[in-house]
Amino acid sequence: MAFHSKQCTIWFFLALVFLVCQTSAAAIDRVQKLCGFTTDPPQCLQLLRPDPRTVNATYKQLGNVSWELTVAATASAKDLSRSLLEQEKDPKVKPRFAGCLEAYQNAEAWLGECAKEIYKGEPYCLLQLFGENRTCREMFKEPPAEPTALKNVGDKVDLLGNMVNLGITLKDY
Repeated sequence: MAFHSKQCTIWFFLALVFLVCQTSAAAIDRVQKLCGFTTDPPQCLQLLRPDPRTVNATYKQLGNVSWELTVAATASAKDLSRSLLEQEKDPKVKPRFAGCLEAYQNAEAWLGECAKEIYKGEPYCLLQLFGENRTCREMFKEPPAEPTALKNVGDKVDLLGNMVNLGITLKDY
């Protein structure tokens, strides 16, 4: 009888370990799958992996985490634009940074309006974010080139917006 009880305990423990491993693998696969659909999978993974909420997260939850990161990145882009505007001495370049600042202020305001739509699973309001980000990019069509830090934060805003969209639209099966 004791042998049977011990054997059942071992099988129960092994089944539990298998279940935990499968659940963790599924969560990792969701992060990898979502990031695999982006334009920059390594950057996407770098943004999502450190957040403990992504462990065992559904796609919608990954979209919500990405949303919070998008809001923060947009604020960073606005702050960087403001800083670059304040530092710029060239009167021909200064309006470009002013345009970026305005674009990111608009994007930030729009994100406030967009939050309800995102949490309802409707990503269409993200188009305004992408448009404002593009507005800043277009300011630097002519030399001098867009500063690297501003380009990087713009790339991050675009990537995160796409991650939100994917998180909302991908289905957990």
